[in-house]
Amino acid sequence: MVDDVEFVPFADAVAAMEIDGLKFENGTDAVSVYGSVSFTRDAVGRERLARVLAVLDRMRAVMDEGALPDTVGGEEAPRTVANPFE
Repeated sequence: MVDDVEFVPFADAVAAMEIDGLKFENGTDAVSVYGSVSFTRDAVGRERLARVLAVLDRMRAVMDEGALPDTVGGEEAPRTVANPFE
């Protein structure tokens, strides 16, 4: 796991970090976010929220640096195949 400060969105395909069960996994074309986090109405919840927002703000800043393609990853339309059981 990488410290929040060292997590640079879209910089590599190996960095990862976790905030109370919410996981961020880096990729050069996408950042995956999964899991859960509770934002309790106390100092701990406020700090968690600040950390999550900081990561999301960094992601937005990287995406705002220049023009973006319409889509990434070369995703192809799904192929239709014959049902072998018919």
